[in-house]
Amino acid sequence: MTELTKLPSELISAIVSFLDDSDVCTTRLTCRVIERASLAHFGHRFFRKKGYLITSPSLHVLACIAAHKDLKKYVQHVWFNPDCFTSVHPACAPDPQEAPDPENPESLLQLLSFSDRKRYEAYQTVMQDHSALLQTWGRQLQEVLTPIFAALPNLKTVGMRRSEDHAPWGWRRLKDIVGEDPRDLGPIPSGPMRSLSDPTKLFLAVIVAAAAARSQLRRFYIDAIELDNIQPASLAQETLDKACRSIWHLEINITKAWLYKHQKNEFVPQRGDYGSGLVKLLKATTQLKEIALQIFPDRQPTNEQRDAEFWRNSYPYICLQRAVEGVHLPHLTRVKLEKVVTSPATLLALLSPCARCLTSLKLRDVRLLSDKEHPQPWRSVFAFLLASGPELDYLLFSRLLWEHGVVTFLGPSHIQSVRSRTPDTRSLSEIVSASSSGEAFFLDDELLELSKSGQEAVARTLEELVERHCYHTWLSEIGLEDSLFAEILKTSRTINSCIAFYAKPLDSDGNITEVSTLMTIGDGMNGHPNILHGGIVASIIDEAMGILQSINHERDHMTKVGKGFAHGESPPQAFGSFTATLNIKYLKPVHTPGSLLVTARYTKREGRKEWIHAEVKQHHSHGEDDYGEEVVCATGDALFIEPRGNKL
Repeated sequence: MTELTKLPSELISAIVSFLDDSDVCTTRLTCRVIERASLAHFGHRFFRKKGYLITSPSLHVLACIAAHKDLKKYVQHVWFNPDCFTSVHPACAPDPQEAPDPENPESLLQLLSFSDRKRYEAYQTVMQDHSALLQTWGRQLQEVLTPIFAALPNLKTVGMRRSEDHAPWGWRRLKDIVGEDPRDLGPIPSGPMRSLSDPTKLFLAVIVAAAAARSQLRRFYIDAIELDNIQPASLAQETLDKACRSIWHLEINITKAWLYKHQKNEFVPQRGDYGSGLVKLLKATTQLKEIALQIFPDRQPTNEQRDAEFWRNSYPYICLQRAVEGVHLPHLTRVKLEKVVTSPATLLALLSPCARCLTSLKLRDVRLLSDKEHPQPWRSVFAFLLASGPELDYLLFSRLLWEHGVVTFLGPSHIQSVRSRTPDTRSLSEIVSASSSGEAFFLDDELLELSKSGQEAVARTLEELVERHCYHTWLSEIGLEDSLFAEILKTSRTINSCIAFYAKPLDSDGNITEVSTLMTIGDGMNGHPNILHGGIVASIIDEAMGILQSINHERDHMTKVGKGFAHGESPPQAFGSFTATLNIKYLKPVHTPGSLLVTARYTKREGRKEWIHAEVKQHHSHGEDDYGEEVVCATGDALFIEPRGNKL
């Protein structure tokens, strides 16, 4: 050890950098020389970037670091997890179905074991602490964070992270005490809320604290903020200006709260207020160079038909339109938009001021709505980027949408696309009716996502895209509109992906008699180990039959539009047919995870009645080197009946 201490401090620091975390701490306890020599590495490694829970013990650690004369200068990035057993009913809690004894409020607690009662008491304590910090728009949290931010001279990044992949200080201790991971998110409530979300209150506390502390933040990232629901008086433009004027990078995910009516303490924005919070925030970021914006749809359910008019009245559409009209962002070099609904005019108005200096553009799940000026909405965007983005060095397009479906890139030559250099003035309904052949419903992932890097590669790609992109009626719009398959079973462990294809009929007005649906399934729907639950097999068969009906419903409507007997880009919303009988024969197990093919075909159609037969097929191999054989795992026969007048 004596020889080690005689080395230059730079060498000691380099040696310590090769140690594991626990060994670094142990080594620094050996003597003062090593402790001082390794301080810079220790501070940078353990304190430069760290996360915290919204609990008093976790925030106390951050306050102690900010008060330390040596360690505080290494803090550059602080993030918070706003969750604390969010929507979680811990296993140690009393059964919510049990009714307490009116004469003994402690009766339910007395039913718990000693260990569960201790855990539940700890859970109640931490939840009371968490709620108190965020109560009244996070007033107490503001008071805690202000002196902390003021004491951190090199703080440049503040954000939120909500995931088990990130470890805020104190989460493991809480898990040991309560028996549940505080980072876990329970089932998101399907109904309205009584107050705004914890991330929204945390956002307000951070902004107020940063303004009061005069922090010079460069990067700010936030998640699921109900920005337009914040009381205007609680977030003045002056406060935002002080907190955000130095920000270069802003990553923000916003939504609109769905609150119970008559909530006196909460602000419910009207249609004219949509986007006002985003406008105020963007006005404050005068030096903004990079933006990542995600706008979630309104959580409140609706029975409206999801046509172009529906999307133009949606919260994401109005919010972005107002933001672009109210703020110009000429210094942007990197733009990322996700889950945005807008028009070509609005998107071009956003990109035009910064087009000459734009180096990176990422568009994911962006829906553009056509109009008379832009009958093919994405063509004008691709052409603009090609002509006006000389510095564009990186491009990512993933699942670009139009009002009724999806856009594919560089599709096969036999699919109708825009090939003439003269503008095509046809409506999208005409384009779709011409291109929605059997092949158009088979959407390969390579046709839905595109990424290119390098200025020359990006320019070549945009030039090709202007002439070679196709508009398709997306399968999930016409065949998977029920929430069971479109939402509940649409996960990585249930149904990963679903595509359908069919033979192009000889008669352009003819019906599709058979549709095959290919699904990839995970292991989250098993009835036995590695075997799909029989009830799910029946549901998949029923859904495949529904896809066959929905495709024909769409084609019938387009035919009527072409003959002048109907109007609109999509069929009017109706109940369609209902399953009257469904008989399933289970022949072989469906193995998971894997892929399966469901083929549904009409066997008879008579008036309001339709008889459909379906087969579920899967490849079963007998070893690693055996490709296997295609086997029929189940068959189904069903009778569907359409209500008279298509009404219940």
